[in-house]
Amino acid sequence: MIHQVAQRDNFLRFDLKNTSGITLSPFGDMRRKENRRYIQDILNTDRIYLGRQIHSANIRIVEGNEEEVFFDDTDGLITFKRGIALGVLVADCFPVLFEGEDFVAILHCGYKGIRNGIIEKFFKLLKEMKVEYKNISSLIGPGICGKHYWIDLKRIILGKLELEGVKNIIDSGVCTFEDKRFFSYRREGENTGRNLAVILFDSS
Repeated sequence: MIHQVAQRDNFLRFDLKNTSGITLSPFGDMRRKENRRYIQDILNTDRIYLGRQIHSANIRIVEGNEEEVFFDDTDGLITFKRGIALGVLVADCFPVLFEGEDFVAILHCGYKGIRNGIIEKFFKLLKEMKVEYKNISSLIGPGICGKHYWIDLKRIILGKLELEGVKNIIDSGVCTFEDKRFFSYRREGENTGRNLAVILFDSS
């Protein structure tokens, strides 16, 4: 469960029991490698694994020995190996982060991905792998609120997590459209940058 929630240096950091940090940062466009390196330095990791997101329900298991840090056609990442950082790039879609006893995961949840069943696919994968997630913690990161979008994505995400029995759900409470520290596709148009959400499984 969460033991610290802090905001400093213009980024949000949420520390969970078994992670050294979860951050979402607006330090420039996070599609740029040099900007992501700043976050890597903060988290003391040499790489952040990401997907080339297509608003799908495709989820990749990360082993940590992959040469490439980007996985094609991927909108969700999960790892059972400590010391690995997983991320998603967002600019109104919601990053949804998970911490279990033996794993961490991150999903890119926009309207299309939710419609395509990425949340259900994630829990189906856990069940198929016989992974215990009774005490799972979940964080819903910054995304666009229903006030500025035609549908309330956060409410849908919350409903789906509750349906799966997730009890420890933390809401960052940030609307990317309203909070100008964060990039927003709806506010700024197609030339906007991307925010980065990261979860790092503690190596200890």
